Amino acid sequence: MNEVDQIEARLQSVLYHMNQIAEQKPAVENADKQTKVSELFDMVKRWDSVASALPDMVGRLEAMQELHRQAAEFSRSITHLDAAQQKIKDQLDTNSSLLSEVKGSFQSNADAIAANCEKLEQRIAGLLAKVDKS
Repeated sequence: MNEVDQIEARLQSVLYHMNQIAEQKPAVENADKQTKVSELFDMVKRWDSVASALPDMVGRLEAMQELHRQAAEFSRSITHLDAAQQKIKDQLDTNSSLLSEVKGSFQSNADAIAANCEKLEQRIAGLLAKVDKS
């Protein structure tokens, strides 16, 4: 056998192996695709239960959103009421101290009026006494 025959035999062997690989390649690619399809199917199957519950979850979340909005409004109202209550308390404290001052002033004025009335009565009595003597 000459060299050309040997090269031809080797080429035939290489060609045979390449044909075998070419025949196996679609099977390998098909197996890869099948594996990916199987993985995707499993993933979709896992999410099936979640997908069926999703409308209920969305409904609950929407209901909770309104509840949270109302809670926030209630919280703002409570804060406003607390501020108003504190303002009223401060005003009552101020009014109480002013009332105490007015009571003290009123008492001293009443004492002054009583003293003035007593002096007036003494003067009237003194004048009556002078008129009776004359």
